[in-house]
Amino acid sequence: MKNSKPILGIETSGEVCSVAFYNNDNDAFELNFLRKNIHSEKIFNMIEYGRANFGIQLSDIDSIAISFGPGSFTGLRIGMTVAKSMAMGLKKPIIPVPTFDAAALQLSLNLSEKIKFCILKKASINDFYYAKFLSDGNTYQVIDNLQLILKEEVEKKVTDADIVYADNNSLSCTKKILVPTAYYVAKWANEFGKKVTDFDYLEPLYLKKFITRRKNEKSD
Repeated sequence: MKNSKPILGIETSGEVCSVAFYNNDNDAFELNFLRKNIHSEKIFNMIEYGRANFGIQLSDIDSIAISFGPGSFTGLRIGMTVAKSMAMGLKKPIIPVPTFDAAALQLSLNLSEKIKFCILKKASINDFYYAKFLSDGNTYQVIDNLQLILKEEVEKKVTDADIVYADNNSLSCTKKILVPTAYYVAKWANEFGKKVTDFDYLEPLYLKKFITRRKNEKSD
């Protein structure tokens, strides 16, 4: 999918709150804010600042690309709520972007061909979101689909990878990353995404089930 109008990209699945306006690789504006728990406070100001610096009105955008997970429960809810509210107000479609695919695209652009790499994102103290990819020129191939794995499974899953990327440094085998950013969310949407106009039931991809426990109740 190629657009003649800019895409607004939003990424709130992790620690980085990120906004981008993307026409093409040579015509884009990105703004990133790295601080915990500031997504709801900063996101609208960042969008307005980006719009003004990119020199457009919000009504000029083609669509809104939103990174929809997996990732932080709160961050994903904030991002999806912002995307839906803006899409309804502007009468624009949403392009849901798988977070790990946007990250794989971003990473593959800086890797040689045929490099096998894994992406890990911490889901809890005991498990990780995981997927494995192969860099392929300016894009990537999926080797192992996105899944939730236990911490003790990580070593086996990543043993044949050339590089392992993660959003934390709790594993000795990893390179720490904070990806994707909104630029690559929008770029992925522009190259691979599908527009959604009926987005009432569009929800983040949590993958992990969240269980509410009573006080003093121990997990298994």
